[in-house]
Amino acid sequence: MCVRYTHYDLSEKIYQNLSLLMTGAIHNMSTNDLSYKSWFEFMSLVCKAESALVKTEFESFSELMTNLNQSFNEYTRAQTLFKSLCSRCLTHSNSLTVLENSSTCFQIRFCELRCEQIKLFIHLSMSLLTYRTVPTPVFQLKSSENLARYGRIAQQMKYGVVELQKLNQKFKDFISECFDADEHTINILNIKLLDEFYTNFLNSYVVKSESLNDIFPEKGPKYVQYAVELKIVESFLLNLIEKLPNLCTNESESRTEHIRQFQEIFVDFIQLPIPLPRAFFTSLQKTSIKLIVTPNNKKTNSILTIRNDQTLVVKIDGIINQHFKTKNPIRTVKKVQICLTTELDSKSIPDNKFGNIKFIDVKTMLEVPKNDYFTSNILVSFPYFGNYVIQVDLYILDNSDMIW
Repeated sequence: MCVRYTHYDLSEKIYQNLSLLMTGAIHNMSTNDLSYKSWFEFMSLVCKAESALVKTEFESFSELMTNLNQSFNEYTRAQTLFKSLCSRCLTHSNSLTVLENSSTCFQIRFCELRCEQIKLFIHLSMSLLTYRTVPTPVFQLKSSENLARYGRIAQQMKYGVVELQKLNQKFKDFISECFDADEHTINILNIKLLDEFYTNFLNSYVVKSESLNDIFPEKGPKYVQYAVELKIVESFLLNLIEKLPNLCTNESESRTEHIRQFQEIFVDFIQLPIPLPRAFFTSLQKTSIKLIVTPNNKKTNSILTIRNDQTLVVKIDGIINQHFKTKNPIRTVKKVQICLTTELDSKSIPDNKFGNIKFIDVKTMLEVPKNDYFTSNILVSFPYFGNYVIQVDLYILDNSDMIW
């Protein structure tokens, strides 16, 4: 419960003490006990990484950078430890009880994205700090040296924007894979865009609010906690890069003050305590779909020979298995969307030396399961002589027609 309420300092001590208690009897431990010990050590590292960022006030910007690097290192250690724990659980079936109520894929993916997020915090913090430390005359562009320094700062910010866009897309993809996750988990992972806040901030030179709670007084601190998002930085940097020529004016000092104010808000975003999602510890339901695709050679990595003037009927059968731990399931499978992609390997065509011949065909079928079973037949054609790669992707539609 301490982790769920973001008391990471206390949680770290609890998990660390539990691990130390088990260390004394390590020689008499079973494989299951070793798994529990590794789990406690893993959670201790995660809580230590999060607690490094949750502080009332940093004495200096360098201290913030130190804590960001510490948090990144602890998360990296936690990832390595958890992967070894998963390997042990796969080797010894009796040790799976430590993870019986959770999804290991979710935990690994969450830690990976959190590491990328912290790395991006470090880069953006350094970019903002560089912008503030560069003297004002640099932006008057009176020499080639100043232009070069100015360009390097702009490139740093552009790199930050590109990485933000990639990270946002990764979070969206991660959310789309969490079909069995509860709403609490989705709310934490979901990155929303608050247009009103962006507009008010970008249209003013100085933000007088000392904290994010002042910006959202009517929403309360809990709303602010779930409003943590990286798109605010993306929106600001995009706006800043578009207005680079306007910075070469006498207003550069006020712009620098604007950067300073934004930096303070950015630090507030970093310090906001985000609870670990519920799916990090337990899953209230489990959904799995077994697909059978025919024709299919029994030998792996084998090639199915078809004449190019013929068509192939690909039959896809699926069986849905859902297990619920509550009376009211979070989501159920209403429909399944089958996407079959046929792509020609251009290098396999003898006369295609320059790779001018390209062929990609995508066919989509929507099926309604009957008694947890669905089937679909898709006709595939091969217009050119060569090797084709056929890929089948499956998407789930829940009761609200949301695609997962």
